[in-house]
Amino acid sequence: RIPRAVPCSEQQTWRFRDSLHITRKDEDAVWAEIAVAHSFWRSLRCIATAADIAALHDLRRAASMVYMTGRIDADNRTLEQTREWLQIKGIDKNPTVVMQGDKSTGVLTLEGCGYSVIGIIDDKPAVLEALRDAGLPVTAMARPYNAHVEGVSRVATVAEWAAECMGRLK
Repeated sequence: RIPRAVPCSEQQTWRFRDSLHITRKDEDAVWAEIAVAHSFWRSLRCIATAADIAALHDLRRAASMVYMTGRIDADNRTLEQTREWLQIKGIDKNPTVVMQGDKSTGVLTLEGCGYSVIGIIDDKPAVLEALRDAGLPVTAMARPYNAHVEGVSRVATVAEWAAECMGRLK
């Protein structure tokens, strides 16, 4: 188990073991627990504000939204938990969720299926770099651990990102 929760403002790296000072073995054990937990993803707290959620609702009225996650759909119904979480938190009543480990490939596949991608938001440095390098409109959710990623726009809130996307629609 993780010895303590780390607020996002304290998170300095994508690998949480570096912030929590736990071993790789301990981190692997945590992920193994998560892989079989039938309510882990559904029970996560929402970090989106009311303004973020309202901005997402406005964006969804103007464009189709696809939520893409790099989570692995193990034996714990991860995909269903993710959909339920979006519904429970009031973000989307009927979300389209795609699980794709390689988000660049996933987004390019969506484009191949007729989607016109107006914006992508992520925080993981490797994902930001891959999407940027693929020429996709990616925005970094600004975090200390991704500050070194260049060539992407940066936002502090989901509402800012939604406004950026709305601007691209005009």
